[in-house]
Amino acid sequence: MRDQTCTIDGCEIPNSNNGNSNNTNTPGTSNTNTNPGYLVAVFEQENCSACDQAKPFITSIESKLPNNVSFQRIDAPSRQDLITKYSLRITPTLLVLNGSTVLARYEAQQIEQAEVSGDIYQYFEQDNDIIPGNSKKSNVGIIAAIAIIAFFIFKK
Repeated sequence: MRDQTCTIDGCEIPNSNNGNSNNTNTPGTSNTNTNPGYLVAVFEQENCSACDQAKPFITSIESKLPNNVSFQRIDAPSRQDLITKYSLRITPTLLVLNGSTVLARYEAQQIEQAEVSGDIYQYFEQDNDIIPGNSKKSNVGIIAAIAIIAFFIFKK
């Protein structure tokens, strides 16, 4: 279950202060009780062979996203306003957004590379303890221990 629901048009975020189930935010704004609305938006269209090829990677990305990240598939031809706003040139295009700020853009084959390498998850690391494919946080203790041991070995 997602902590918030964001679409390309805004976010609905549970408000824990007053018991109200939803509080609508415009992208780029936030309440004091929430983080900005993360959204992975995928622009696709029918009869697009590149979209069909990217579909398994997009599905994998969607399944691995942290709970505070929303996901939306958008029919590009029906949203000319967004094509202009985000300067879209090709489908599929995957955008990682924090509010209305574009953090990353992946086009066509880049989507596969972002999923396979795990690069797409770096944008959410600062807000999550556990992210699929993220080994940085779990390795910090091991690296520190090795550095301490190396210090004492080479000190002599």
